[in-house]
Amino acid sequence: MNWGKVDARLAAALDPAAGAGPGEGRLSVFVHVEVAGTDAGVCHRLGLGPPGEEIRTATLSPDEVAELSELPWVRRLELSRGLRLLD
Repeated sequence: MNWGKVDARLAAALDPAAGAGPGEGRLSVFVHVEVAGTDAGVCHRLGLGPPGEEIRTATLSPDEVAELSELPWVRRLELSRGLRLLD
């Protein structure tokens, strides 16, 4: 795991002390990428979309987050935030 690419909230969600062990649970993640260097096969396998965008979203396991963190074309991984309706 390249912790330098993982934001603090995602790191906390991946903490084994918080109950997130390898292969357990799924997390909604924003994946910031370098579009020119992305691997289409990896993006398709992990459900990263939409193609051609610098910020992609996916629901990933801790193992998949670790895999992405090691790829050179992935710049940053952030835990998605819940949205609320405006009045």
